[in-house]
Amino acid sequence: ISTNQVLHEPYNKNQTRIIVREMIDDLVLNIVSKNLVTDTIVLSINYDIENLKGNYQGEIKKDYYGRCVPKDAHGTVKLDHLTSSFSLISSKVMELYEKITDYRLSIRRVGIAFLNVTSSDNTKVMQMDLFNSFDLEKEKDENKIADTILDIKKKYGKNSILRGIDLVDGATKVDRNNQIGGHHA
Repeated sequence: ISTNQVLHEPYNKNQTRIIVREMIDDLVLNIVSKNLVTDTIVLSINYDIENLKGNYQGEIKKDYYGRCVPKDAHGTVKLDHLTSSFSLISSKVMELYEKITDYRLSIRRVGIAFLNVTSSDNTKVMQMDLFNSFDLEKEKDENKIADTILDIKKKYGKNSILRGIDLVDGATKVDRNNQIGGHHA
């Protein structure tokens, strides 16, 4: 399960952080709605061609259109167990984002993919130990909240419940929710 967001204009690292959180929120709600879990997340950051106008000294690659652009940033995070916990997935992806993203470059596209996705009914029993910080009750509570959010969105529309971050300048969730297939409805 994956999502990609092509930004309308080049975003800096702080602006893109908002987009990444919105995308994680959408993907987690998606897997919760389908009763799925994941333990591997891939994050891709594509930089804008405008970065080459300055004195960029990093690696260069050709994009889909044959133009030279800064080399993309990619990273994978492997979780300790299969989960659909927003707080766990969000914290791990944001750590990865901070680690792989070059703050000096403007960003044009973000991609997030959940790998090793399986039904939560088919998950194996996990051996607990003293050093495992996994909290099953917290995850169940998060899933109940996610189910409630999904029910409300189904009844009243995608923009009926938003996080505060979705209303910050540069956020795209409200706009994306009003689109059909990436085009304005």
